[in-house]
Amino acid sequence: MNIGIYLTGLLTVACYGALSPIAKKLLSAIPSFAFVGMTALIVSSFAFASSIFYEKGFSLARLSTATWGGLLIFGIINFISYALYCYVIAKIPVTHYQLMELIAPIVGGILAYFLLREPFKPQYLAGLVIVGLGVFVAIRDWG
Repeated sequence: MNIGIYLTGLLTVACYGALSPIAKKLLSAIPSFAFVGMTALIVSSFAFASSIFYEKGFSLARLSTATWGGLLIFGIINFISYALYCYVIAKIPVTHYQLMELIAPIVGGILAYFLLREPFKPQYLAGLVIVGLGVFVAIRDWG
């Protein structure tokens, strides 16, 4: 096990966790689709600049039609998810949203099984149920 990779992953998760409170604050001043467009432009600018410096052998011309189709599907799902995220995060407490994100690894694991043939264990489904119940218990108003 490469501990450096896991520490980097932990940092990444922490950074993504910080985004929701920042997004909620910004969405009080910026409409949702403008927010999606502006942040996507900023991320794209950094990504293109990084690609120019670090991925010198990359060429768009070498991408297959299937890869372009996959990129299109990824972009559509990302746009829909981002737009819905902006809508939801403006309406519910950040903590509730962050707790709901706990199902993401299980959903990702199931999809990874079908797309990438990564190992899948039945206990992942049990984990999904347990996490789902935990999220329900945590965000339900018991008062």
